[in-house]
Amino acid sequence: MRGADIRLDNRVLSRREIEEAGEVAGRAFDDSPFSTFLFPEQRQRTRGLEVIHRTVFRHPGPGAVLHTARDAQDRIVGLALWIPTGHYPLSTWSQLSQLPGSLRAIHGRRGAVKIGVAYARATAPLHPKDPHWYLWVLMADPKFQGRGVGSALIDDGLARIDAEGVGAYLETNNERNIAFYQRFGFALRSTVQPVSDGPPLFAMWRGVTPREATPQ
Repeated sequence: MRGADIRLDNRVLSRREIEEAGEVAGRAFDDSPFSTFLFPEQRQRTRGLEVIHRTVFRHPGPGAVLHTARDAQDRIVGLALWIPTGHYPLSTWSQLSQLPGSLRAIHGRRGAVKIGVAYARATAPLHPKDPHWYLWVLMADPKFQGRGVGSALIDDGLARIDAEGVGAYLETNNERNIAFYQRFGFALRSTVQPVSDGPPLFAMWRGVTPREATPQ
């Protein structure tokens, strides 16, 4: 259950808040299988994750919906980034805007470009053809685990999706997350392993959920 001091916010992030969100991402994804595979060395992993996510949060593309969870001091403790119906794949401009930051994040990590390209190529065809929202990022600061931050953020997004009457799609590289997403109606759709010695990716789909009839 979400703590009483945690609230959701949909404000546009300032430069300072993007920096803050990047730091949260560095902690939230530090032990994920893909993060440790891409960045085996701790210092490089922390920096790389922060730079990558700041780049994404700064250039998520037109129409992207980014909501944060905040504590009583207005500090970011979680974040959800959704790409709505009709906005995936990202525009060429958005992808080019992300490129400098992405390259900066993996600087010094030999083979990182090859790994990133392999995963991108493997995941692109997995996106459903049916109208859907794509959950690109869902994260919670590890210090706030067990307080319902992730659940509140995903419930908030699914309410909008259900109102639109479309599906929802996501990918995770952490097998432990599958059970969490299943609680919200997602089902495992496919599993791919883009790199032979790298972690698999799990694609999950949530179909259209009928809206409750409005009482007459």
